[in-house]
Amino acid sequence: MTPTPGAYLKQRRSAAGLSAIEVASKVATEPRQPEHLRADWIEQIEADIVPASFNTIVALRAVYAFDLEVLARLAAIAMGLAKLPPELCRICGCSWEDPCLDEHKQGCSWVEKGLCSACAS
Repeated sequence: MTPTPGAYLKQRRSAAGLSAIEVASKVATEPRQPEHLRADWIEQIEADIVPASFNTIVALRAVYAFDLEVLARLAAIAMGLAKLPPELCRICGCSWEDPCLDEHKQGCSWVEKGLCSACAS
C-alpha cells in the first residue's frame, strides 16, 4: 500500500528515532508557539489533517532525513496526478535516494521488495 505524504513523514521521523515533541523542540514557528502545540501540529501533518507548507517541509528536513522527490510523488498520487508509487522500505520508508546508513556511512540495499537490509537484520 502506498503511504500518504503525512504517513511517509511520520515513518521517516520514527526511523530517525525522534518523537513529535523532539522534532517540535527543533522547529521554530512564527509567531512562536509552545512545544506541545508544535508537536500537535506535526502530528496533524503526519495524519494528513493539515498540509505541510514548503517552509514546513524545509524545516522538518533540517531535523531529519527524507527524500523530497518521494514526498512530491506521494503528494501527486494523493491528488490523483500520478499513479506509480516510489520504491520504499515498508518499515523505515528509506529509498534509493535516502538509504539507511550504518556506522561506516554505507547505505542499505534491498533484500526483497519493500524491505531494506537495515530493517531485515
